[in-house]
Amino acid sequence: MATSTARPVLVTGASAGIGNHIVRYLAERGQLVYGTVRKDRDAGALRRIDHVIPLKVDVTNPQQIEDAARSVAGLSR
Repeated sequence: MATSTARPVLVTGASAGIGNHIVRYLAERGQLVYGTVRKDRDAGALRRIDHVIPLKVDVTNPQQIEDAARSVAGLSR
C-alpha cells in the first residue's frame, strides 16, 4: 500500500476505539500514520507501533492544532 512517495495520514482519537483500529490497520500495511492523543500514556503506546508518530493534541487548543498540522506537513516553527 504505502510507498516512499505516499503521503502521511492523520488519524484523530488514536488512543482507543475506531481511531486506534484505523491507526493499527494502516501502520500494519506500511503507511506512515500520525495519531492524535491527549495523554502521555497513550502517546507511549502508539510509539511502540512501527510507522506511527503520536501527536499530543487537545482539539480545544488552537496552538496544539497548529503544531500538529505543521508536524504532519513536515514544517517546523
